[in-house]
Amino acid sequence: MRLQYAPVALVDGGFHLADKSPAQIERVIADLLSLNVQQVCPTHCTECSDWMFAEAFGEGFIPGGAGKVITLP
Repeated sequence: MRLQYAPVALVDGGFHLADKSPAQIERVIADLLSLNVQQVCPTHCTECSDWMFAEAFGEGFIPGGAGKVITLP
């Protein structure tokens, strides 16, 4: 039985992936997608994999950074 999750509007923060392999990062992305995360905003310690998040989440990818203001609907 596969669980269905209500949409999660946004996951924002440092995902601590700087020293992780591409395969490990892909697993994190797959987990976020399986949890029905709609948008991600990776910040510090994740910049090295931003392109992977951008590719996976498309318009749901928000480049992060200090002072970034995100308005949710």
